[in-house]
Amino acid sequence: MHKTISSITFFFPYHEVSGVPVLFSRMAKHINTHCGITTNVIDYPDGFMARTLSDTDVCVRHLVDGVSLHVTEETILVMQAGFPYEFPPELVIDDNCRIVYWVLHPLNLVPAFISRNILGYPRLHKFFLSTVLRPLTMRLANMISNMVAQKSLFFMDGSTYSMTTERIGVKISNPIYLPVPSEDVTNDPILKSLRPQDTINFCWVGRLCDFKVYILLHMIGKLLRLANADQCITLHIIGDGPEAKQVRDAAQDSEFFKIIMLGTLSPSQVEDYLMEKVDVVASMGTSALEAARLGIPTILLDYSYTPIQGDYVFKWLFERTGYTLADRITSDYCKAGNDSLSIMFKQLKCEYEDITKKTFNYFVVNHSLSSVAVQFVTLLGETNFKFCMFNNKFLHKGLFRRGYDLSKAIYYSVKGT
Repeated sequence: MHKTISSITFFFPYHEVSGVPVLFSRMAKHINTHCGITTNVIDYPDGFMARTLSDTDVCVRHLVDGVSLHVTEETILVMQAGFPYEFPPELVIDDNCRIVYWVLHPLNLVPAFISRNILGYPRLHKFFLSTVLRPLTMRLANMISNMVAQKSLFFMDGSTYSMTTERIGVKISNPIYLPVPSEDVTNDPILKSLRPQDTINFCWVGRLCDFKVYILLHMIGKLLRLANADQCITLHIIGDGPEAKQVRDAAQDSEFFKIIMLGTLSPSQVEDYLMEKVDVVASMGTSALEAARLGIPTILLDYSYTPIQGDYVFKWLFERTGYTLADRITSDYCKAGNDSLSIMFKQLKCEYEDITKKTFNYFVVNHSLSSVAVQFVTLLGETNFKFCMFNNKFLHKGLFRRGYDLSKAIYYSVKGT
């Protein structure tokens, strides 16, 4: 099927280490090397993908302010799903260039730029989208339906699918799922054993930002209560972000529990650290996969834009369904008085090697790069949404969005003075 594909171009200009540029870099390199298809990436000259792929055969095209960058119809342009009016003006796309949207975050196609504070209240948020933002929501629904019809919209998991369809109010009878992959393990992994020690080393890997921090804080509270003289706990935090102070403040003085803040590490540093220092990882997204591919017991956490109100039920990655790498936390994910985390501690002590095997096998079957890349290339051979199919009005910001952006710029300008 990929004989119809001349080349693939991944677009995600971004400077920092983050899930999407890491994913696109890996996919581009693997497909270019193993699938016989020329791949390109579009990034800032000093962006993450540009730096990462500089010594490979992947063609890196630089996005420079004020300089037009032409994307021809000979390539398939792969992007994280989003609003068409956010395309940079420098990007000049041929009308017949095929476009693929990969939904890699629950809010990729859900307006949240002015309604973030009500995201945790579905009815209120949907009311807001159907009234104040009705024109934008209708355009999104039409675009989603058209892209689905042309087999050009991929969902990373059930969470991104359900958030998109529920909030936008669009029906998709046969969604295309393309799970997020991580690097293959070239050799059989050396599965870890739990070291005989008085301390269990937990680890969080990921950005410390709004929708991630509340479950992390919730878990810290649980770990504080579980730590005792017979079982000390150390939580290693790999990552940084605007909510780092909240995490530091949560590290209460405790004889049996402590937090080590490590900041941002490179992918290779993360792997080395996990293998040498960590017994169990609790994280979400691609960060969870980084641990699973190493056979490290992995707890998959879910996200929330508001503090966790209920008693969250913790689950192993291999216990989850629908390729999910994080769902929005609702009351369905909580059960009063549950002891799920305490049970996991007992399993770690008695069944550690069994958990490592289940974790690694789950990764290989569902998220290894080689298997996902084959699915990806097959799907691209069937896609047919072209740039000219975007509603021309959707390529430009509406009055409401322009007003919001202006007010935001004024706010930060005044705040910075």
